[in-house]
Amino acid sequence: MAGPAGPTGATGATGPAGAGSGYVFATYTTISANLRYSAVQTSGTSGTQIASSALRWPVACNATNLRAVADVAVSSNSPTITLLRGGSTASLTATTFACQIATGQTTCTNAGPLAINANDYIVYQVDNTGAAGSTLFTFSFTCQ
Repeated sequence: MAGPAGPTGATGATGPAGAGSGYVFATYTTISANLRYSAVQTSGTSGTQIASSALRWPVACNATNLRAVADVAVSSNSPTITLLRGGSTASLTATTFACQIATGQTTCTNAGPLAINANDYIVYQVDNTGAAGSTLFTFSFTCQ
């Protein structure tokens, strides 16, 4: 026969935070020797019009780990990849979430973070001015 239950003990300490979860968004596109815009999730196309490439982002998150990769080493220019963000396609502006691939290299990165609000529009801007021809780029970032 067991006796009555004793009093509840003190609450234990909170455990450490986990590694966190996030989603990686990657896309690829061929960019000619101009200023172009590329969608964040639709691969294969780029254009000269921001509105046709911008994506309305569904949830708030912190974007981190921007990575741009060119299929070949950059030889005649240093392309800059910038994530534009705004409350509408008409108000998209450059952010500090950008990187530049140096001549002779194939990659650039930016750790971030960049806060993206729910319902913001985002799009990659790629300044490939001065390139000898078209370049295939892959872009990615993590959203947590």
